[in-house]
Amino acid sequence: MPLFQEKVFDKVLFASYNHSTTAWSAILAISAIGIRMTIPGKGLAAASDLPQSANADQYACKALSVAFDLASTSGNILAVQVLVALAMFFTCMGNMEKASALIAMAVNLAHRLQLYSKHSAQYMQKEVAEQRHRVFWVLFSLEKTISYQTTRPSMLAGAEIDIPPPSNHPLDGNGIVWSRDRRSSLNYFRKTLDLSLVLSELSHIHSIASGSEGWATRLSRTRTTLENWYKSIPLEFQLDNVLSNAREEDRMQLTKFYHAYIFALLSMHCFFSPKAKWMLRLSQHGREAAQSYATETIGFRAVRCLSQCEPPLLKPGACC
Repeated sequence: MPLFQEKVFDKVLFASYNHSTTAWSAILAISAIGIRMTIPGKGLAAASDLPQSANADQYACKALSVAFDLASTSGNILAVQVLVALAMFFTCMGNMEKASALIAMAVNLAHRLQLYSKHSAQYMQKEVAEQRHRVFWVLFSLEKTISYQTTRPSMLAGAEIDIPPPSNHPLDGNGIVWSRDRRSSLNYFRKTLDLSLVLSELSHIHSIASGSEGWATRLSRTRTTLENWYKSIPLEFQLDNVLSNAREEDRMQLTKFYHAYIFALLSMHCFFSPKAKWMLRLSQHGREAAQSYATETIGFRAVRCLSQCEPPLLKPGACC
């Protein structure tokens, strides 16, 4: 995700001894995320792994200690980037309470800076304006995903956003994931954003009563959107082929990418409905285990689905 521009961040990094708390927190946040990323040949730095993981947690906590000050007193885009980076980190760690609080701070600061408005950047250099737009779309995508997972209302409304969406073919290649042989590529940034819009629509659908007027039509339309989203992914990066074609350092992000997609499918198709045939075949203990798993992975939205959801949609449910 192109949250930071490499050249700009390099300036922050090499001039850090003369910079503010914001700059130091940016370095700490990026260091924490970097340690948690897959290192080729080393595997994922898990919570139980080596001193590296402890270092990641320590860096994140130090950056977190100034998060409130960044949100309340800072007036620059770097503070937004730090808050979003920390929200990413804690989302990866499964700490959705901290992630939710951080993304809310980032949204409030982005509103103050009017990152969603093209007029706020009309007198800025083209590169600066483009970076502002990218930061906003990374924030937008993460906020929609977090609101879906935590069942909290989204803080971002599409009506007030007038900046252009990320390019499908960025000239600088930011947000692009390449296959091992570099013959195929996936615009990970844009596809993640498009998926977050589907999740946002699903959040709204789950908030209204099934069977109400327009519910089935809206669900069908959203299902078609999700199907088209998947069809637009290059064949080399689709589920059956991604492991054999993706570079090792990209696999963790692609796993999370498809995790969101699969659970959107499961949720949309009412897979965890107590009226589903597979659920009816389970013992009481098995049903409780399945429901517990659904709640942990999908979030508290699963509670309503598990108690009130209609039987799975016949054709799509069979695919699940």
